Amino acid sequence: MLASRRLQVPPAFLVPPLDGIGGLRAVAGRAEERHTALHDTEQLDLTRWRARIEHDPAYGWRVELPPVGEVPGAIHRVAGGPTMPDTLAERLWCLTDGRPLRRLVQLDIRAEVTLLLDDTPEEPVVALADEEVSVSDDDRLLARFRELVLRPGSGATGDLLDVVEAALLDAGATRLASGPSRFTEVFGRRAAAPPEIPDADTEPVGRPMAWVVARRLQAVVHRLVLAESHLRIGDDLAALASWHDDLCRLRAELAVWEPWLGPAVRDLRAPLTSLIDAVAPVRELAEVERAIAAATLRDVPDGGRGELAAEIAAELRAGRQRVEELLTSADTADLLGRLRRLGIAPPVRTEAAEVDPREVVRTTAATGFATLVSDVAEADVDTTSTSREELVDRLIVLADVGQHLDGKPARRFVRRARRYRRGLARRRRHGAAIAWLHARGSRPDRSSASAFLAGRLAGVEERNLQEAQGRTRRAWDRWTTPKGQRWIAEEPDRR
Repeated sequence: MLASRRLQVPPAFLVPPLDGIGGLRAVAGRAEERHTALHDTEQLDLTRWRARIEHDPAYGWRVELPPVGEVPGAIHRVAGGPTMPDTLAERLWCLTDGRPLRRLVQLDIRAEVTLLLDDTPEEPVVALADEEVSVSDDDRLLARFRELVLRPGSGATGDLLDVVEAALLDAGATRLASGPSRFTEVFGRRAAAPPEIPDADTEPVGRPMAWVVARRLQAVVHRLVLAESHLRIGDDLAALASWHDDLCRLRAELAVWEPWLGPAVRDLRAPLTSLIDAVAPVRELAEVERAIAAATLRDVPDGGRGELAAEIAAELRAGRQRVEELLTSADTADLLGRLRRLGIAPPVRTEAAEVDPREVVRTTAATGFATLVSDVAEADVDTTSTSREELVDRLIVLADVGQHLDGKPARRFVRRARRYRRGLARRRRHGAAIAWLHARGSRPDRSSASAFLAGRLAGVEERNLQEAQGRTRRAWDRWTTPKGQRWIAEEPDRR
C-alpha cells in the first residue's frame, strides 16, 4: 500500500479548505487518540534511514518504509504483543546493521481527522490527520510538535496525494527534510548512526575525483539498502526489481571508479556478480509475468488464462523462496555487510583528491564507447548480452557525471544511452516471455485451451519483440550520430 506522507506545520497553522480538491469532498471525521511505543536502536538507525516502527497495543506492530527509486513508500503491519517478534527484527537487520532494537519513547498522539471522499463514501480516498504529538520517556516530556499526515485509502493514487499535498504546502506546511527526522532533533546525534546520504546528482563542479567517487558510491548503496528493506519486509516484486537494478548499478559504479578505490573493493566484483546472476532469473520471471499480463489484457480474451496464470504464480512463489534463502545465507550476509560499510566510508585512494574529474570522465567514456561500437559491429545492434549491458551501464555512469561538468552535449549523450539501454531491456524481457510461453505451451500435459492461449500470447510477444528491436535500432542510430557523440568527440567549451 502507499505510505503516509508527513508534513511539518507550526502550532498556529490553519488547515486550508480541502473541499473539491482532486474532485473529492471533505467531511469532518472523528477525533483520534493513540498511544504507541516507538522502537529504534540506541544509534537511531531506523530514524536516520527515514523508517519507523511502532507498537500499538490495539493493532500490533506497524513498520513504515520510505520510498526508493520506483518503489513507493509502504506500510506493513504485523500482529503481536509488546515484545518484538524475532523475525521482524531480523528483517530490519539491513537498516540496523544487527544492532538491537528497543522501546525508545512513548508517543501520545491526538488527531483531528478530515476525510476526503469520492462517490463511494464507505471508505475515504484520503484521510488527513492533524496530529499533535507528545514524545515522552517514562514521565518526562521530551518534545511536543504538530504534523499533518496524509493517509491513503484503497482508492488513493500517488498523483492524488500530490494534489492534496500541494494544497497544504501552498498554505504554509513544509515537507520533512530528507535527512534526519524530528525524532533525531529530540534525541540528538548518535555517533554510530549511518551518515546522511546526499543525492548522487549533486553537481560535482569544482570537486576532486575523490569527492565524486565517494558521493556516487554512497548514493547507490543508500538506494540498495532501502530496496533491500522493502524486499525483506514486503516481499514485493517491484522491490526485487529495484534491488536487482541497484546491484547492477553498483557493479557499474565500482567498475568505472576502480582505479580510484582501494584494493579491497576490487574483491567485491566476483561475489556481487554472483549475487546478480542468482537474482536475475526471478527478476526475469517477474518481467515475464508482467509482459504476459499486459498482452492478455490488451489482445487476448479472458478464457483459458487460469492454468497459465496459476503456473507462473507458482514459479514466482518458488523464485521468491529462493531469494529469501539467498538473503539469509552467510555469503550474502557477508557481502551485503561489506557493501553497507562501503556506503558509509568509501575507501577512495588519497591520490584521487588531486585529480580533476573533468580530465578523466570524458576520455574514459570515449574509450568505452569505442569498445561498444566494436561490439555492435560484431553482432546485431539489438543483441542482448550481459557484457553489452554492463558496458552501457558504465557509459551511463560516466555521462551522468559528465552532464554536470560539460553541460548539454553530455546530457544528450546520457539521454540517448539510457534510451538504448531501455531498448535492450525490453528486447530481453520479450525474448524471455516468448521462451517461457513456448516451453510451457509444448508440454504434453497441457490442456488444448491453455496450449492455444500460450501460442497466441507468444505471437503477441513476437510482435512486441519486433517493435522493441525497431526501437533499439532507432535509439542506437540516434546515439551514434555526430550530434549524439559530440560530448566524447569534441573538447567541451568549459568557460
